[in-house]
This record gives sequence, C-alpha cells and structure tokens, in this order.
Amino acid sequence: MFNSTHWSLILAAGMEQHPRRNEGWEHLAQEYWYPLYVFARRSGHRPDAAADLTQGFFEELLRSERISRADPARGRFRSFLLTSFKNHLRMERRAMAAQKRGGNASSISLDAQAAEERYLIEPVNESNPEELFERRWVFEILERALDRLIAEFSEGSRAGLFARLQSSLMGDRAGGSYAEIAREFTMTEGAVKAAVHRLRQRFRSLLREEIAGTVSSSSEIEDELRYIAQVVSR
Repeated sequence: MFNSTHWSLILAAGMEQHPRRNEGWEHLAQEYWYPLYVFARRSGHRPDAAADLTQGFFEELLRSERISRADPARGRFRSFLLTSFKNHLRMERRAMAAQKRGGNASSISLDAQAAEERYLIEPVNESNPEELFERRWVFEILERALDRLIAEFSEGSRAGLFARLQSSLMGDRAGGSYAEIAREFTMTEGAVKAAVHRLRQRFRSLLREEIAGTVSSSSEIEDELRYIAQVVSR
C-alpha cells in the first residue's frame, strides 16, 4: 500500500483528539512556514507583518477545522495551503499590527529573525509570490533529502569522500577532477565514478521518499521529480 504518512499527519493535525495531532502540526510548520513567509514577503508585507501573518495563519488553522477538510484526491496539499493563506492575507489586510493571538490554541513558534535572514539572500528577480513559494517548497524537500544523505555519510572514512563528491549530486562535477580525488583517497578513477553514481542513486532514492510523503499516490512521484528538476534548472 502506498505510504501516506504525510497526509496522515495532515489529517491528524485537524482532529482535536487525535494522538498524533501535535506531531502533525510540527510537521506542517517545519515544511511550510518558511515558504509561506516568503510568499507574504514577496507579496509586499514587511518582515514583522509577514511573520505575524504566517504565525496567525497557522494558529487560525489550529483553531479551525479547515485542515480536516483537506482532501488528498483533490490535488497537492501545498496548493490547498497556499489558497488558504491567500484568503487569510485578504482577511487580515486591515489588521497588520503585530500582536500575540490569545485563546486556547497552542502556539506555532516562528523565528522571524531567522526567516528574514534567509529571505534576504533569496535571488532578486521577477519571480511572483506563487513561483517563489513553489521554489522554496522544492528546496525544503531537497534539503531534507540531503540532510538524510549527510547523516548516512557523516561518520567514518566515507565522510571525506562524500564532502568532495557532494557537489555532483545535482549533475555538476565533483569538487575536483575524478583523477585528483582518486589520488587523494587512493582509489582508481573508475571507483570514484562508481561512487558518484551510487551517491546520486541514493540521493534520488531519499528524494523519492520525501516526495512520496507529499503526494496522495505513487503515480505522482515521477511528475513531482520532473517538476523539481524544472524548478532547480531555472
């Protein structure tokens, strides 16, 4: 059966008595808060307002039952979430004063300063807010897959070789010629090429696992891989 962990967590977040509700909200915040913050900033909101709007949006979702109405059969969850966020921005346009929301809802903590530091190094181009939101979501997925790969190669004799080959993951040349790396690690050039091939295969496998957690069926994985490749190449 197709692994639906991502959707299971999303639906759990919308159920007040669900035992995995907190885990679901942590998952949502980790994956989507920065792309939504970027969308708010690129839409013209100042840093403090963008942070407040993103914070308020997550807490509104937490209080409401809107998440429980998300349907895996109706498309990508990120599209549902972005549409909901746009509606939230329209509703909050007249209430931009930064203030802490009250009530009984648990708070989703956002590090506004860290978010703005990340935003300031975003490429300055003509990308509209929707495109930048998608781009940041793509790079969040890539970073999670890379973090898992780094964890696998962070210990022992493989760590140094991985550091030299890491730049080859997206199709670029490794950090130095294969001949240079072979001499450094007492390998044949062919063995270095084979290591690059295995590294790319493992990265793609981890990336597929990350994507599998964001779609409703396995048939969508290849489409998402092609979409990610398009975004990265822009």
